[in-house]
Amino acid sequence: MKKLISLFLCIILLFSIIPAELVGYSEDSPITVTVNGQPIPFDQPPVLMEGRTLVPIRGVIEAMNGTVDWNEEAKTTTLTLGYDVIQLTIGSDTATVNGVAYELDVPPQIINDRTLLPIRFIAENFHFRVDWNEETKTVIISTLSSEEVLVSHLMSQMTLSEMIYQMLFVTPEALTNVGQVVSAGETTKQALQRHPVGGIVYFAANLENRQQTIEMIQNSQSYSKIPLFISVDEEGGLVSRLGKNSAMGTTYHPPMRTIGDTYNPQNAYQIGTTLATELKEIGFNVDFAPVADVIIDERNTEIGNRSFGTDPYNVANMVESAVKGMEEHGLSAALKHFPGHGSTYVDTHTGYSSSYRTLDQLRENEFLPFAKGIEAGVDFIMVSHMTLVNATQEKVPSSISKEVITDWLLGELGYRGIVITDSFSMGAITQEYSQEEAVTKAISAGVDMILMPPNVETAHNAILSAVESGVVSRERIERSVRKILLLKAQKGLLN
Repeated sequence: MKKLISLFLCIILLFSIIPAELVGYSEDSPITVTVNGQPIPFDQPPVLMEGRTLVPIRGVIEAMNGTVDWNEEAKTTTLTLGYDVIQLTIGSDTATVNGVAYELDVPPQIINDRTLLPIRFIAENFHFRVDWNEETKTVIISTLSSEEVLVSHLMSQMTLSEMIYQMLFVTPEALTNVGQVVSAGETTKQALQRHPVGGIVYFAANLENRQQTIEMIQNSQSYSKIPLFISVDEEGGLVSRLGKNSAMGTTYHPPMRTIGDTYNPQNAYQIGTTLATELKEIGFNVDFAPVADVIIDERNTEIGNRSFGTDPYNVANMVESAVKGMEEHGLSAALKHFPGHGSTYVDTHTGYSSSYRTLDQLRENEFLPFAKGIEAGVDFIMVSHMTLVNATQEKVPSSISKEVITDWLLGELGYRGIVITDSFSMGAITQEYSQEEAVTKAISAGVDMILMPPNVETAHNAILSAVESGVVSRERIERSVRKILLLKAQKGLLN
C-alpha cells in the first residue's frame, strides 16, 4: 500500500528562489524545467499560482539521483540524496537536514491536494543551484561547482552569528578597540575569535613600511578561522595609501583624470595590472578601486580628479580596462560609488548629500561605467550615501535604498557580485541614523557587506536582532554569506 501511495504521489515545489521582481511572465506562458541541462518531462505541466512557479517534484528529484518518500499519517515528506536527508512536514515552519532543525521562510502546505515545498532550501542543502531564465521561461537546476560545494559544507557548520560577522568589513581599530593599529598580535587574535569578521580595510596610518604591513596582514590571516578579505583604497593620485609612502615599495599612480585624458584604455589596464601585482605581493586581495563616477558637477570635490573624467563613454572604457587589469591578475576590484557620485557638491563624509539627477539621466550617463565594469567581471560594487531626490520614491541614502540596490543594481544592471556600502562611519549615515537602524535598512535593501561600522558588536547585534524578530530573514543572510564565501573560494582563500 505504501508503494502504491508513493506511485501516485505528486509533490509540487514552490520556487521561492526566484525573486519576485523577476517573475514577470503571464500565467499562460510555457514554463520548462531543466536539471543539469536536461529538460524534465511532466505528466502535469508546471503552473503559475499566486505569483509562484509550481512544478511536480518527483521527476526533478530523480533527475538529481535522489528519492522521494511520503508518510501519509505524519504528513511528512522525506527527500534523500546520497548521505543527505531532508524532512519537511505539512504546516510546519521547521525542517530537518540530516537531523538538524532549520527554520523555513515558507512552510510546506497543501493546496488543492498538492504539497508545496520551498525549493531554495532543498536545492542548497542538496548542493544544487536554482536559477530563472526570464527570456526562455526556464527554471534551471544545476549541480554546484566544487567551490560551491565547499561553501555549502562550510555554511552548514556556521552559526547565524558567524554568518552575520562575515557581512562586516571593518577597520583594525574598530575590531580591536586600539587607537592606531600597526601590528597584529594577541589583541587581534582575541578580537577575531570574538568577532570573526569578513574583511579588514587598512589606511595609511596602519601602513608604516612594507615588511611591517606584510607581517601584520599575515598574522591577521593566521588568526582568522575563515580567511579575510584584506583591502585598501589605492586609486592613484590623492587616494594612494601605499603609493605615497616610499617605504611601501609600490608604484605611485597619477590621478585617474590624467589617465582618462589620454583616451587610451590600455593605460588604465596597465595600472590595474600593476596594482594587482604589487598589492597581492604585500597580502591585499581587494582594492577599493577604480572610481567609476562620471563628473557632472564641476563643483564636486569629493570625487574631483579621482574620476576618469566627464565623458561617460570614455569613463566606461577606462573602468572596464582597469577592472580587467586587476581581476585578470587575481585582485578583486571594487567599483565606486554606485549609482554615480559625480553630480553632488556636498561631501558625504561630513553629512547629508543629494543629487537631483533623474533615473533617465542616470541610465544615459552614470550607469554606463558600472555596466561596463560588471561586464568585465568586477567582484565588488560600493554603494554611496548620496540621496537621489528626483529618481527614487523613498528619499534615503543610496546605501540603504532598495530601489537603488535591488531594483537597479541587482535587477536592471544584473549585477551578481558583492554589494558593499561606503563607510558607515561617514556623516551622511551617522548624522541621520542610529547604527542599528542603518545596518538593518542596508541589509533589507540588498547589501551584502557593511563597510566600517563604528562599532562591530553593535552592528552584528543589530542584524542578529533583525533576523530574530523577523525583520530580516535568515535566507537573506545566507544569500549574502554564500556570495562572500564563494568569492573567497574562487580566489583561493578557502582550503
